[in-house]
Amino acid sequence: VTITATQTDLLGRISATATLVVTLDTSVPTAPTLALGANVSGGATATEATQLTGVVTVSGESDAAIVVTFENGDNGNTVTKTLTGTGSAQAVRLSAADLTTLGDGPISVSAIQTDLAGNESPEATPVTFDLDTSTPAAPGLALGPDVAATISAAIATQSTGVVTVSGENGNTITVTFTGTAGVFTAAAVTANGATAQPVTLAAGDLTTLGDGLISVSAVQTDAAGNESPAATTTFTLDSTVPADATIARVTGVTDPVGAATATDPAGVVTVTGEAGATITVSFDDGSNPAVEKTLTGTGTAQVVALTNADLDLLEQAESGQSYRS
Repeated sequence: VTITATQTDLLGRISATATLVVTLDTSVPTAPTLALGANVSGGATATEATQLTGVVTVSGESDAAIVVTFENGDNGNTVTKTLTGTGSAQAVRLSAADLTTLGDGPISVSAIQTDLAGNESPEATPVTFDLDTSTPAAPGLALGPDVAATISAAIATQSTGVVTVSGENGNTITVTFTGTAGVFTAAAVTANGATAQPVTLAAGDLTTLGDGLISVSAVQTDAAGNESPAATTTFTLDSTVPADATIARVTGVTDPVGAATATDPAGVVTVTGEAGATITVSFDDGSNPAVEKTLTGTGTAQVVALTNADLDLLEQAESGQSYRS
């Protein structure tokens, strides 16, 4: 638009024409465009809310002033950010102080742009996310049923779980086993509050871990991506079947064995087994109830003696007693 002006004095003389050209812009700019930032899908942690790529992005008209407003739907607190439009998407970051101002809760984000002529756009279509900056507590982690300090392959692979976990409803719990031969991470468990859920191992997982001390750690992650401290426990895996126990007559004991020899405190037979293993020695004549003696292995030979009561239970068969372990 060209604007001209002249003036006429009292004598009727007319001045030269002054000219000014201005651009008239009465058009309302379109609404800016908002989008959630990278990794912000309904929930944002403190890290995601302050990331360089922005908790949200906004795009608007070049040189327009874009005002982005964050509002917490629970407490009404707001934070405002102002940018100059570039015609492309720009990151909108929050600071640690902004997070304190807003507080955790449902955050609604709106944006308006004002062009150089002062025309104000309609509001952008809002975007929302839950701000969650709280670190969840460590999940519950316990050894499973029948799981003692040292366990066999059968116990380790039981359907009731080698360990159980519990955590905040809906959180994802990740359980990692670290053994002497390798590391195994179990399938993620969705927490169901205080209800303990089993975490099972398969035979192949035991091969991955190897026998020996197994360290277990469990971490829960909430919907926003906040990760808890780890809960830990341990057990020892012993999946190796022990070798056969060794049984022999005590030196000097010959067949057939008389009552005096059988009940001699020096023993009628010796048995050798793995240290710490439970050894069951059975005396069985083939027709009467067997007599059983239980010992704890020491790794060296141990004597096994019978009592007169034991002899009463055994039939004095011509073929003699059999000794097995």
